Amino acid sequence: MQELTLIHFSLCLLMSGVIWMVQIVHYPSFKFIDEKSFHSFSAFHVKSISFIVLPLMLCELATATLLTIKQPDMAFIINLVLLIFIWMITFFISMPLHKKLGSKRDDQSIDKLILSNWARTVFWTARSILLFVIIISKME
Repeated sequence: MQELTLIHFSLCLLMSGVIWMVQIVHYPSFKFIDEKSFHSFSAFHVKSISFIVLPLMLCELATATLLTIKQPDMAFIINLVLLIFIWMITFFISMPLHKKLGSKRDDQSIDKLILSNWARTVFWTARSILLFVIIISKME
């Protein structure tokens, strides 16, 4: 159980780092891509970022689910619920915005992407803190 918790925590920390980089550096950089290059840039982003985050997110979901099943205490339930919110934001907000941006550059959609991504950033950060507290409390 401790190994699974550490693996899950590591995945969450990785995704927290990725989401902060995306939030602070990558998504704002969309505003600096000209109309002519934007379609190619957007297609490259979606393909490349998916290669990195999809395996991590799937492993994170699997380990969160296993932890909640094996030890259904409130902390692991909250962790899983926050992760489900992240997935919902990803599929129902971020992906449709990326699809829209795949067809043309649109500053309003870029702004919505940046704004909506703050929720994922906060949730991943909160989960990292929660999992850190879980691990520290189990060490005592």
